[in-house]
Amino acid sequence: MKKLICLVLLLTGCATFNFRIVGWYNEDTEVLTSNGTFVRIIGNPRITCFTKAGTKLADGIFVTVHDNDLIVDEWGKDYVHVKNDGNNYCKLWEQK
Repeated sequence: MKKLICLVLLLTGCATFNFRIVGWYNEDTEVLTSNGTFVRIIGNPRITCFTKAGTKLADGIFVTVHDNDLIVDEWGKDYVHVKNDGNNYCKLWEQK
């Protein structure tokens, strides 16, 4: 049921994702949230990634997960590869 709720939120694009994305893997676009649930990102939502210290790593559109890197398109300017090393996390639709 939680997966269904998360997917509905991802599809609507009108709510902030309530959990941090703390892990991402090579299985398509499956990510691990801070509450221990695996969800699949559908489409290309806005995503913002940070280090544990709070430094912003990327802000843009989610592209994919490749070789344990989460790839973010920073509004057509650059593609940022965020490492899955346990020191980084991301949020979908982070408000400025």
